[in-house]
Amino acid sequence: MGKDKYKVRNWQDYNRGLKKRGEISLWLNKEVLAGWEDNEKGSNRGRPCVYSDLAIETCLTIRKVFNLALRQCEGFLVALFRSLKIDLPVPDYTVLCRRASQLRLNIKSLGTSSKPIDLIVDSTGLKVQGEGEWKVRKHGAAKHRTWMKLHLGLDAASQQIMFSKLTTNAVTDEQAVEELPTVIAGSIKSFTGDGAYDKTTVRKMLHTADKTDHSSSKECRYQ
Repeated sequence: MGKDKYKVRNWQDYNRGLKKRGEISLWLNKEVLAGWEDNEKGSNRGRPCVYSDLAIETCLTIRKVFNLALRQCEGFLVALFRSLKIDLPVPDYTVLCRRASQLRLNIKSLGTSSKPIDLIVDSTGLKVQGEGEWKVRKHGAAKHRTWMKLHLGLDAASQQIMFSKLTTNAVTDEQAVEELPTVIAGSIKSFTGDGAYDKTTVRKMLHTADKTDHSSSKECRYQ
C-alpha cells in the first residue's frame, strides 16, 4: 500500500467540519410570518378565518416536501415554531383539510417534472464495518473492511436528487445506472459523469431511452 497523499493535521477543524455536515437549518420568510393570520374582514357569514391563504399554502407545501400526514404536519410545525421561538398559532389538521379543498392548490411533488433534465451522476464509498483509518496506518489492518457504494443522480437545474441507489462495492458505476430510464419519469437531456460512466453499456442505455422518450439526441459529458 502506498502512503496517503493527504494527512489531517488540524484535527480540531477536521472534526468541526464533520459535525457541520449533520446540521439542518430551517427558516421561514418574514413575509410569511407577517401574513400568517387572516386580518381581512370578509363579507361572508359565519366565523372569520384565523389563518390566511398564505399560511395554509405554506403548511401544505411543508407537508408535501417532507411527505407528512396532516396530523404529522401539525406536530412538525408546532415543534418548528417552538424551536424558532415564533409566537404564532398553528392550524390543526382539520383546518388544513378543509382549507385545502377550498384553495384548490396544485402543489407538485418533487422530481415529477416531465421536462428533459440535465442529469449529473456520481458515486461515493461508505464504510459499513471496519477499523479506523488511523489504526490501519499505524498498526495495519487486522480484519477485512466492508464497503458500500452510494450512487446519486442530480438535476443540474433544481439540484434535486432524481436517482439514488445503495449497492455493494462489487457493483460498478455503469451497472448502477442501467435502470435510470425506469426510475426517472422525465427524459434525460444530457448526462454528465466521470470516466467511470464512459462505457458502452451506459451509451446504449441512453440511446434506448432516447428512442423510448421520443426526445432529441442526448449529450454525454465525461469529466
